[in-house]
Amino acid sequence: MTWEPVVDDENPPRFYEPLPSGLWKGRTMDRELVERKRAAYFETLGWDKRGIPTQETLERLSLGGLEKAMSKLRK
Repeated sequence: MTWEPVVDDENPPRFYEPLPSGLWKGRTMDRELVERKRAAYFETLGWDKRGIPTQETLERLSLGGLEKAMSKLRK
């Protein structure tokens, strides 16, 4: 079994369903907003759009030895 960032890091479908009760009853989360916020977060961390650290980030953190493993995930 392998990790697929685009699939495995996605919120469950229920996350985007209307809330059934409470103060925010009927409100939903905007999937596009979540995606934009996630992309901004990844960029701030020095990760690519899939959430994998870039080579530059690994080198900056003195983790260049992980590049071989990370490059496999970027494909």
